[in-house]
Amino acid sequence: MRTVTLDGRTYRMRDVNRLYQEQRAEAVRRQDQPTLFEVHEDLRPKVHKTAAGRFQHPTLFD
Repeated sequence: MRTVTLDGRTYRMRDVNRLYQEQRAEAVRRQDQPTLFEVHEDLRPKVHKTAAGRFQHPTLFD
């Protein structure tokens, strides 16, 4: 049986992997996080939403 020693204590790898999977599952369940700033809708024309579009179709004041 494979074991690992952490801080002087011996653990079975099977138990460590099971705890890791439980932690990952819990992290996936807690994905919804509040935003730091208010999210605004991008009102630019569709062409200007990418850098390539802004380069290919410059506006008068850019």
